[in-house]
Amino acid sequence: MLILFNPHTMHIRNLAVGLLGLLLVTFLGSCTSTNRMKSPAGDHASDPYQRNQEAFSEAIGPMDDKLSDTPKMILKNAHVRLIVERPDSAIAPLQALAEAHGGYASVTGTYACILRVKSDQLDPALAALAGIGKVRDQRITAEDVTQVYRDDEIRLENAQSARKRYLELLDQAENVEAALLVEKELERLNETIDLLQGRMNLLQNQVTYATIRINLQERTKPGLFGYIGIGLYQGVKWLFVRN
Repeated sequence: MLILFNPHTMHIRNLAVGLLGLLLVTFLGSCTSTNRMKSPAGDHASDPYQRNQEAFSEAIGPMDDKLSDTPKMILKNAHVRLIVERPDSAIAPLQALAEAHGGYASVTGTYACILRVKSDQLDPALAALAGIGKVRDQRITAEDVTQVYRDDEIRLENAQSARKRYLELLDQAENVEAALLVEKELERLNETIDLLQGRMNLLQNQVTYATIRINLQERTKPGLFGYIGIGLYQGVKWLFVRN
């Protein structure tokens, strides 16, 4: 039997087989790529904890977009050295002074006392100290803590919004593992909320009440020769210095 080979026919056949193989490889690669792209989305859709990451980011949002109408908050402190006849006898009048200006005595001791008075009553309270003793070395400080309070206020609002989202996800948890992950995030958020609320309450109290720290010093009483020395000093001063 004689078999004749046509070179032209064999060339066309080889070309067709090559094209068919190329198309098959391209088709399989496209399917694999599509499956890889769909897999994370499918996992993301079936995992409540993963879905919530977008919800949490949305709840937090950019801090610059969250404006607060919190009024200006000024923290006031005063330090005073008070000369009195007897330090232990000055405690009761100092307590009464604090109460008269809408506050209270937070710390009392023989030679030290800390008063808390309404911030708008700080100046009148300091002026009233002259009725108890001689005021020396008075120093007043004021600190603007408005931005600190606003930052905590924004963080608290964001944490509360995120906790609300997590509570919703907890009801939608499909398995125990997903529920445990959500509960872990809820625990962390609750701790953050408690911390922020406590810090804001403390700051609010420090702004509402000004603090007066008083060092009590007993008045020095000169003896007989001390009075003689004081008299000589005043006499010499009169000779050289006149007002």
